[in-house]
Amino acid sequence: MKFYLSLLLLVSILNVKAQKHFEGSVTYNFDVKYLSKADSLYTDSLIKERGFIFRTFFLPPTQSVHIIKKDTVMVQDYFDDHTSPHTVYITSKNEYKTLDMNSGKLRDRKEYTKSKYRNIKKYIRIRNEDEVICGYNCKAWKIKSKNGWNKVWLAETDQVLPSTVKAGISLDNKLILKQIRHYNGKKEEVKYAVEMDGLPAYDFSGFVATNTGTNIKEKYEPIAQNNTIEDMPVKVGQKVPNVYFRQVFKNELANLYQTTAQSNYTMIEFWGSWCLPCLAATPKIKKLRDKFTKQELSIISLNTRDKMEEKVKNLITKKEMNWQHAYSTKKIVSIFNKQGKYPTAVLIDKNNMVVLIGNPHLILEEVERIVGGELSSTKN
Repeated sequence: MKFYLSLLLLVSILNVKAQKHFEGSVTYNFDVKYLSKADSLYTDSLIKERGFIFRTFFLPPTQSVHIIKKDTVMVQDYFDDHTSPHTVYITSKNEYKTLDMNSGKLRDRKEYTKSKYRNIKKYIRIRNEDEVICGYNCKAWKIKSKNGWNKVWLAETDQVLPSTVKAGISLDNKLILKQIRHYNGKKEEVKYAVEMDGLPAYDFSGFVATNTGTNIKEKYEPIAQNNTIEDMPVKVGQKVPNVYFRQVFKNELANLYQTTAQSNYTMIEFWGSWCLPCLAATPKIKKLRDKFTKQELSIISLNTRDKMEEKVKNLITKKEMNWQHAYSTKKIVSIFNKQGKYPTAVLIDKNNMVVLIGNPHLILEEVERIVGGELSSTKN
């Protein structure tokens, strides 16, 4: 008996070894259907108000390309008409990482898929909804939850699929070529495969290394002209020191008083391309920039804790952040943003006195009133 069990085990191991791993790329498109007009209008208003960052943070991508190489999957998410991926996910047996293509930051992520969604035995077969997708006969399955339901269309393959469920490419060693997530009367998110191709000439580790390298560290190094300045945090009503900073688009130093001398008010913003709330504040700052002349209001954005110089420059250009940009240093942060909150804005008047400090999402309306009030009093 033991002999036959051993023989069966050996045969199963040999069969697994004989199977080839699935390697190739699958491109998915996404649709979001709102089930009530109120939810649709509300989401549209949030996208208009908060811009592209809200779109990428709360809604699925427009398109997603899964590049599969044995047990590793690289997922590239594209939004709207963007020709380069906004975010890249890299999953393997023991890892799940996110690569932010703006900042070059690679972060570890946690598995969020509930165990029941990984078990095909928890699903119910729906035979009348089977489809042919990308040339595959796909069987439809459904599972319910307290928040709605989830449907998947699975394609049989004789190849070994990635064991990780994090990439959303397989279930029970079957390809997921379509998926619908229904949220109790609110919305449905539809993901469906539109193209399948062979494995492109891709160097996974090289791709990560290229997009996570650091060449910006020296921009944040101490500046000799600031050595004599005490790193005491400023408060409202206090005078700010004349700090020096390295400019982003010019290979030269500038100092704060050069800017404050030219404007009634100057707003300093601390931000980073890795910071979603910072990017979400950009449209609001752009409106502020458009409303006032440079004589009325100057804006300086001080970049912090990024990794790639070109990514910072490209992001500033791409988002049309048409005001002064420079890099912060440890001393500058300790003076103007001691608590290390991002984003943070500091409003300074022509006499270099601090008028206002806070999160730009919360204080920009007050900044507008203060600058506008100065203009009114000048006209009177």
